[in-house]
Amino acid sequence: MLFLAAFLSAPFSELAACSISENCPHHGFAAAKNFTVIIRHAGKPLQGVLVEMIPDGDGLDIAGTTGAGGSVLFENLLPGNYHLSVSKLGITTVYQCFHVAKWATALTAKRTMSFNWGDDAPETRQISGKLVSRRVLIDATGQHPDPAPVAGIHLTLTNALTGMRYETTSNPAGLIAFSSATEGVYVLHSEADKGRHYDAGDLLIRINPAATRSDLILEIQGGDGDCRGSLALVN
Repeated sequence: MLFLAAFLSAPFSELAACSISENCPHHGFAAAKNFTVIIRHAGKPLQGVLVEMIPDGDGLDIAGTTGAGGSVLFENLLPGNYHLSVSKLGITTVYQCFHVAKWATALTAKRTMSFNWGDDAPETRQISGKLVSRRVLIDATGQHPDPAPVAGIHLTLTNALTGMRYETTSNPAGLIAFSSATEGVYVLHSEADKGRHYDAGDLLIRINPAATRSDLILEIQGGDGDCRGSLALVN
């Protein structure tokens, strides 16, 4: 479950395409009607990030994409309550609430917010391991997790900064490997398999030669439940 309530320059974690819960006391922080969102990664502006302002009720969503400076300016926001969503390549990394005052904006209202994208993505020395599905065996002693290997699932690995893309398919033992991928932050995407009730899923992950993790166990989940379609790192 993704839970994020990031504030100015705060890092975030648990970066996965899953259901989102939010902590929204008093409709979140106060924002000025002209409001700028800045996205950075590794200290540098990040281009191509989708930023959405989602109003409560029947209002239309307002969206923008970060340019070379890593920022999006939203002008003349109407008074009301909103949710801020930040996503790239299918991964939502920020989802939090804010409000714009009906009357003159207070001096304490935020005019700029900065977020660090992907800095807390789980690390591994290489992206290789086993793709499994959630399965539970029931016997006289109770229920026992028994993850089953999933063969024949097509996966892509995309470098979130350069766009470099790699592909592979899980073998009969559920094994996968992206041996050519170099250091960086990636979005790992599993394709849907409707015949076996697997939906598409995404996971943000970082290749770091200094990481302690190397062999991955990745769980692909079926078409129901709160995390429908998610791809989860379980080790």
